[in-house]
Amino acid sequence: MYINASAVEIRKAVENYGNKRMGCDEIGGSIDHGMEYTAQAKEEKLAREKQREKLQLEIAARERAEKKQQEYEERLRNMSEEMERRQAELIEAQEMIRRLEEQLKQLQVAKEHLEDRQKVSPPECNPPGDEE
Repeated sequence: MYINASAVEIRKAVENYGNKRMGCDEIGGSIDHGMEYTAQAKEEKLAREKQREKLQLEIAARERAEKKQQEYEERLRNMSEEMERRQAELIEAQEMIRRLEEQLKQLQVAKEHLEDRQKVSPPECNPPGDEE
């Protein structure tokens, strides 16, 4: 970029670079001094590019981590919802078992009452052939 540039152009570029990148109000010196700044500018540019690449890698890693965390959170929500559904089904099944056990007890009591009544007064049997 600066190979065919004049000393004035180089100095101007260095001044612009220095004012923008280094916070300097004024950069003076000879052509050699300008070339030193040009080399320094290239080094700083490389350093900024490396830093930018590093930041991009960190951003990508953070985005991957956030995506993975969101996936885990979604899985956790789904598992929690499934657990709640299963818990509700369990409670419903336990309630049904309780009702069926109550019905069974009632049937057993009714059966015992019926058996007790049959013992006290046996049913009248019609002898065979006495049918009307």
